[in-house]
Amino acid sequence: MSDNKRFAVGRQYPAYITDMFRAHSKSAVPGILSFDGDDFIRIPIEPPQDTDCWGPWKYNAENFCLIFDPQDRHLPRSYEVDLERCNTAAAMLDWIFQFKSHTDSAEDVGYLIRAFDDLLYPQQNLCSWAMGGGSKGFNVSAYLTRTEGAAA
Repeated sequence: MSDNKRFAVGRQYPAYITDMFRAHSKSAVPGILSFDGDDFIRIPIEPPQDTDCWGPWKYNAENFCLIFDPQDRHLPRSYEVDLERCNTAAAMLDWIFQFKSHTDSAEDVGYLIRAFDDLLYPQQNLCSWAMGGGSKGFNVSAYLTRTEGAAA
């Protein structure tokens, strides 16, 4: 069900990452990626930008939201996730299960999780070593602004 016309309009960020890895692979065998250790960390991957997409999810950098565009899907309306409220692991998990309660599409939930991973890097910022982000959590807008500024 990965029909691209069903996806939000914008650069599909996971496809961009895959293309960058393929472009820098040293393998002569199609479908096989090969890198020298130092070369791998030097692949010029830019962070997600405004209007980048993960399936039907589109990033809005102006208000730090992920917007689900139902297009021809079963949901009757769009769905918006406020990333600034995802400042703890529990808050991010709550958004995942909130959306899951409105859909039966594991693919769309997976795209949401992939977007969280690419945008917020939760393993580092929210739940590293099973530690939460503290009582206040981490500053999502400052992190996203810093990440975007680094690419400019």
